[in-house]
Amino acid sequence: MSRKETKNTVKPHTEAKLKFYIHYLERYLPILFTTQYVEKINIYDMFCGQAFYDDGKESGAVRAFKQIQRVQKFYPESKTEITLTLNDLSKKRIKITKEWLESQKQTFLTRTHNEDATDLIKKLIDGINNKQDSKTRNLVFIDPYGYKQIDKLLIEELLRNRRTEVIIFLPINQMTRFKDKTLGDDIEKDFLPLKGFVEQFDIDVDTISGDIDLIKAIEQSLTFKDEYFATSYHIKNQKGSYYALFFITQHILGLEKIVEVKWSLDDQQGSGFNHTNQVDMFLEAQKTDELEQELQLYLRESKNNNEIYEWTLKLGFKPKHTNKILQKFKKNNKIKVEYFLNAKSGYHLNYSNYKNHLIKVTVQLIS
Repeated sequence: MSRKETKNTVKPHTEAKLKFYIHYLERYLPILFTTQYVEKINIYDMFCGQAFYDDGKESGAVRAFKQIQRVQKFYPESKTEITLTLNDLSKKRIKITKEWLESQKQTFLTRTHNEDATDLIKKLIDGINNKQDSKTRNLVFIDPYGYKQIDKLLIEELLRNRRTEVIIFLPINQMTRFKDKTLGDDIEKDFLPLKGFVEQFDIDVDTISGDIDLIKAIEQSLTFKDEYFATSYHIKNQKGSYYALFFITQHILGLEKIVEVKWSLDDQQGSGFNHTNQVDMFLEAQKTDELEQELQLYLRESKNNNEIYEWTLKLGFKPKHTNKILQKFKKNNKIKVEYFLNAKSGYHLNYSNYKNHLIKVTVQLIS
């Protein structure tokens, strides 16, 4: 796995990618640090680059290191062990990163590797699937140049232990632009990797009319037939080209935290970053209107609080969005609500009820 040399500066879309990664660590690490069910956390960045960009801005490796230290400082009583593993195929980049790490006060274990990322992922799979105990959690960040390095089977193997979450970054526009080159039997050599990607992810090219369609198709494929939760976050640069981050987890709490990250970064639609970053309240209203329409269809049959909670997160919304619409429905006498387990009001859309299988309310549209 090699990464082409690019202008080594942080452009707005690069900053958006890094914020997504670090915001997730900011929200989820404290949960892992304070639960009795986790004793060790491993973070792996397979294409870490060097410590700083040429414009002086921090790389994801440096930001992750500092975020871990902030969490440790905030929870000094936590006994949770944490490791940060950084890899890059460039000897120069990993040397710079290693030297920076060595200059810092080490409050947790760091490792650096100068290996082909595919080889390292295979070693990682062997370790996490065969040698880790149930109280270990892993986050693997895969940010290659291009898409040729992405192997869906390896991603599935990373997830198989059900203690690992994966974030993947892909250049969507580059793939959409050449999708038609993958059709037919006589494929040019340059487009064979894209054809391989399309086949791995079982993407029907004829149904892809644009970048967002491709993002959604990849996202759905990464659920591995609904075995895992997956969501995406698009990033549109100043030239109108789309990239996307994909997050895959076996745990609905991880999904909830990443949905919160998406809405914190895009408070109008919770779906992505656009270079213009203009405030348009119409977009927010349009997005919630779409949820309202979907919810009316979903509630044609009775659903309980845990079903609605999961459904909401899988659509990329926070429970508060659905709560607000349900309150509106109830005010307008559009739904029938039944309560259980001494519940008397509200809709109880939260992880605690979901985890403990507590059905406190059922909701159905009044036909």
